[in-house]
Amino acid sequence: MSGIIVIDKAQDYTSFDVVAVVRRLVGIKKVGHTGTLDPMATGVLPILVGSATKLAPYLVDTKKEYVATMVLGRSTDTLDVTGTITEEMDASSISFTKEQIEAAMAPLRGDILQVPPMFSALKKDGKRLYDLARQGITLELEPRPVTIYELELLEYQHPIIRFRAVTSKGTYIRSLVRDLAENLGVPGTMSDLRRTLTGGFSIAQSVSLDELKKLDRAEIVDKMRQVEQVLVHFKEHHLSDSYIHLLLNGVRLKDPAAVEGLENGMYRIKTHENKLIGLAEFKNQELVLNWRA
Repeated sequence: MSGIIVIDKAQDYTSFDVVAVVRRLVGIKKVGHTGTLDPMATGVLPILVGSATKLAPYLVDTKKEYVATMVLGRSTDTLDVTGTITEEMDASSISFTKEQIEAAMAPLRGDILQVPPMFSALKKDGKRLYDLARQGITLELEPRPVTIYELELLEYQHPIIRFRAVTSKGTYIRSLVRDLAENLGVPGTMSDLRRTLTGGFSIAQSVSLDELKKLDRAEIVDKMRQVEQVLVHFKEHHLSDSYIHLLLNGVRLKDPAAVEGLENGMYRIKTHENKLIGLAEFKNQELVLNWRA
């Protein structure tokens, strides 16, 4: 059994909780996910089953879409409503026009430098930042380059702002909320987050854990998406059986007949009968198999 189950994660579940439930339902130990979704967040969480678990590195480097809600008038240490309040002001004393909010959003679009939250799974000297934060340790964190492809104001009902963001990997929506509040000159924190797209999968393609629990193993397999559906953004490269045999045995292909016309990057390797063999990378004039189907 190998494939991807797209879960619509419920609030208060950790990503590991979801993996554990799916592992029990499918009866296979090799189960993983493509990137952590915070417990308070809901939405798309692709779960990889069987040999598909080795595809995780190729699925995290994709655009992600979120719908976030923030509340003005208070800031917290975690940058969301689960944390301890660090600053507070009377929300009735502040109000903005949609034009002012749009102006505050403008500098946050495109390629930006973003300071991650202290309460995050990032590591400093081998220690998770959230472990240090829980000990009361606060560090001066270096900003990291991220891309905000789209940032759209969906709703403003004071003191609530709701927006949609399409981002690169490594973007923290909690940090985006913090920076938007700072641009407005008031405290603010995230109150809700829903991931609507990641790895090319959307909410419309997802199933909840409660729905999944009602299915038998055969029905779960039917819900599972085949690996090749995830790899469609990689170009195809067809090889003869002899070259495929070499690739599968760890040989780096350099023969011009095997690599003719290739450019640096990842390729779906297929037989002439269109059977998927795996993913290979062409680099330094060599074709190397990275993942075997």
